[in-house]
Amino acid sequence: MAEHDLEALYREAESALKARDYDRAAELLKQILLEDHEYKDVSRLLAETVKLRRRRWYNHPFLWSALGLVTLIVLGFFITPRLHGFYRTVEATPAASLPTMILPTEMGIPTETAIPSPTPIPLSWKRLWLGQELPRDRVTAFAIDPKDPDVLYAGMENAGIYKSIDGGLSWYPSHRGLTNTQVASISIDLQNPGIVYVGTKAGIFKSHDGGEIWTAIGEGTHVLIDPMNTSHLYTRDADNIYESTDGGKTWKAVYSSQAGCPGRIFAWAIHPSDDKTLFISAGEAECQPGIYESDDGGRTWVLLQKLEIPPGYEWGWASYLVEEMSWLLVRQENGNIVLEYGPLWETPPLAGFVYYRCWEPFLPFLCRSKPDGQQEERLGKPDIWGDAFTWEDYVAEVPVITISPHDPNTIYVAGKGIALSRDGGTTWGQASNGLGNTILDLVAGQGNERTLFLLPGNCKGEFTAGKHDLMHSLYLSTNGGTAWDFVTEMGCYLIMDVYGSTMYRLSTNYWWTGETWMGWMWRSQDGGRSWRKILIPPVIETIVAHNSQTGHLYAFGKDPFYQTSVNPDFQEKYYYESNDYGDTWKKLDPPAGIKTCYGSTLQFIDKYRPMMIDPSDGDHVFVIDDGIMLESHDSCDTTEIFATAPNTSMNSVAFNPNNSDTIYAGTDSGAYVSFDGGKTWSEISDGLLGATVVYSIVVDKDSNVYAATPYGVFKLGGK
Repeated sequence: MAEHDLEALYREAESALKARDYDRAAELLKQILLEDHEYKDVSRLLAETVKLRRRRWYNHPFLWSALGLVTLIVLGFFITPRLHGFYRTVEATPAASLPTMILPTEMGIPTETAIPSPTPIPLSWKRLWLGQELPRDRVTAFAIDPKDPDVLYAGMENAGIYKSIDGGLSWYPSHRGLTNTQVASISIDLQNPGIVYVGTKAGIFKSHDGGEIWTAIGEGTHVLIDPMNTSHLYTRDADNIYESTDGGKTWKAVYSSQAGCPGRIFAWAIHPSDDKTLFISAGEAECQPGIYESDDGGRTWVLLQKLEIPPGYEWGWASYLVEEMSWLLVRQENGNIVLEYGPLWETPPLAGFVYYRCWEPFLPFLCRSKPDGQQEERLGKPDIWGDAFTWEDYVAEVPVITISPHDPNTIYVAGKGIALSRDGGTTWGQASNGLGNTILDLVAGQGNERTLFLLPGNCKGEFTAGKHDLMHSLYLSTNGGTAWDFVTEMGCYLIMDVYGSTMYRLSTNYWWTGETWMGWMWRSQDGGRSWRKILIPPVIETIVAHNSQTGHLYAFGKDPFYQTSVNPDFQEKYYYESNDYGDTWKKLDPPAGIKTCYGSTLQFIDKYRPMMIDPSDGDHVFVIDDGIMLESHDSCDTTEIFATAPNTSMNSVAFNPNNSDTIYAGTDSGAYVSFDGGKTWSEISDGLLGATVVYSIVVDKDSNVYAATPYGVFKLGGK
């Protein structure tokens, strides 16, 4: 269907919405989705249309407001005369003093750096590119409303929370208030499904309105809801358990692996009728791996079932524990408690079957069998799965498989997208319309280059023919982001020379040539359009380019940030320098101290610690460390937290090269701009289509501002 035909359908759907003909609008929007599931904001509009169509006259807020007003008037008419004479004045007396109470260890609600109030600014984003060629972000958590089979939630690895109210036909962003969008779990209150909990890298968030607004309530990545009293909650991460008896308003720390066995936690469950009995699969170097039980809410534990470690796993029993006990299920059967467990890639049993991706020969089909492996049956092929030819490919695509509690024939398989079957897994269709794209690293060309580069997803390794290749797709735009050309997938990262025409990609740190071990990198000297392999010392894992001397490179055996982020005691042993664009290298003595960043000496952009140098002062540097913005005025000899950052979920920061007082920030909760060097910030998320997770933000040499989000690449302009 031609572009103008889609536009005509879109305009007709808008007219139908204005006329409140929701059925007609839904049909038109569905027609557009069948042709182009990324067309404008059709997924969001369809979701809103379905929501409006589902609204009943007796649920309309204006109706109840009117009825309430009439009721008050009637009650006032009849009751007021009878109240005359019943009023009297009571003298207030001080309340009796309450005795001081010492409570167990209690945690207050975690506080987030205050998000600046949005200031009206005449700036808005316009989408330049949808990114349909790119994979969806990986779904890490999935939940179905226990009372409405059409209401679904999908939690993403980077892109936040998405909600569907039409059974997966369309999705829309639902992460307003989330200050971290790396989702680990989703839990729904069975008694009140409007209450939803999400576990993220930054803690637990709660919504009272079905995901419209989220509020931080506590620590942890997973939530257990007491089935007898849903205000009673437990949360955990791998090392700690917390308890709340008031719906998350206050918390008590009840367990820490630092205090001793049973050690780190891999899975957990709560007794269906005893809120103080918990079960975990756990283990540590000094602790016996297995299933533990607590009858006092997690404060003390006893070993319930020992996990026998088979030969070959003595030094890697933790991975075996993950393989065998990644989920726990507790149920009552004939008055007895039955405890079941299973591996990461297998669902808990439902109607006597477990579901998983077929093992042999790693083909992309869904299988099911009895829990003991008997009666295996191959079902259909979910549309989102590709062929996996190796064990590494197979385990890299561990899916989230969910069987609907409303209909066992309705199955969702989630990974990089969502597939849906309504016939027990025999046939499949896509259910990904409106889900966000994978993480996108946007880079602006330097020097005289008017180019943009895009690196979707993460760097991955591939072992072939005795060597280890690093691979990360690279796209190039020469027309301001409206169209992108695939350049290469060989190598990882993008290191730019000061003038931008020369750039580098790291490929491998070991390769047997037949005579010696070598590594290599890829070099482009035409602005990224073509690439050539360059041999380098085999121990190099990181390359950085001097930000003022062209062709001047430094190389390290470890990432320069390894000392501070992974191992504080690490001492760099391998340190090299090249003055000829990497053709030859000279080994140097390692520097006395590894800096957090390199300021005016070196430029290195690491996706875990993005760095930006002030164009007017090379010693002034901003670094983002796990969402926290750090500032240095001495080339990173010292750094301190930047007190006036927009929030603590920072992903990217960019100076305007023509005016260093203007700074842009991309965060998990929107885009921001400062016109006074970072002292004050204003949100500029208008036009991002609700997907306000800003993966990266850049400013080119002409002061054009671009952002990469789950919904593609955007450019900032006036309203």
